[in-house]
Amino acid sequence: NAGAAESAPFGRSDAALFQRMMDVNFMGVVHATQAVLPAMIERRRGRIVAVASTAGLKGYAYVSAYSAAKHAVIGLVRSLALETAKSGITVNAVCPGFTETDLLDGSIDNIIKKTGRSREQAIAELSKHNPQGRLVAPSEVADAVLWLCGEGAGAVVPVDEVRTPVGREGVEVTVTVEVHQGHRLGVGDAEGLTAVAVRPRDGVEQPDLVRRHAGSAHVDVEV
Repeated sequence: NAGAAESAPFGRSDAALFQRMMDVNFMGVVHATQAVLPAMIERRRGRIVAVASTAGLKGYAYVSAYSAAKHAVIGLVRSLALETAKSGITVNAVCPGFTETDLLDGSIDNIIKKTGRSREQAIAELSKHNPQGRLVAPSEVADAVLWLCGEGAGAVVPVDEVRTPVGREGVEVTVTVEVHQGHRLGVGDAEGLTAVAVRPRDGVEQPDLVRRHAGSAHVDVEV
């Protein structure tokens, strides 16, 4: 799907800016999905993968319109995945961080223009938001999409997330649970629990901290 990004303080983000972000980033996904879904339903097989963003999972300053549109994509994907799960169709989204694309080049140029920083400094400023401490390569995003389109991902639907503050003040942990066979896990129900990851808000992933016990998903976290 197509993507576009514009940055501005919320106070200077008019209705036209919000509309542009929604038209490209959200309605682009809607239109593409509406074009391909009927044939997928007819043959009872298909893969839909939307390219969203980490901005669809959390907020970033000065891109409220862009972030709102990407949050809309995530909501659409989660809803449509449940609607089509029993039809042999999977609907997922990939949420890359800052990625080496022409779109990002525009953001880098904007930072240079507004702050007087060098290109290297601008890239470093954006890279610090990625857990890897570097920009994501487009090929890495493509690999994730290819996997979601493959036979091995036939039972993968969007995750449920349980967010809870634990440990030291300001640390938020997300428990990510893959739901298989089209069944959505209820709170405390561990049937079908296959994979988990615990991510503090600073982005450092701590896998395997969730265990199955007496039909419930329990969280053991050390922070």
